[in-house]
Amino acid sequence: MGEYIRFLENPKHWEKVAIQIDRKTFVEELKRIGRIRNEVMHFDPDGPSPEDLTRLRKFARFLNELEKKLV
Repeated sequence: MGEYIRFLENPKHWEKVAIQIDRKTFVEELKRIGRIRNEVMHFDPDGPSPEDLTRLRKFARFLNELEKKLV
């Protein structure tokens, strides 16, 4: 995830992606998703919070809708 974030933080790389959404907002949300991912992958004994699960589901839906528009 970190490499995706670093790549997309660069405005020149973002231009090549050519999607019409705010780069800064997208990258910030990707950082939040990355934090949740890291907690899960490093076996947080409590698991993701209900708020984190909601955030993950919303972001997944957003990406699915974005993909539909790009195809």
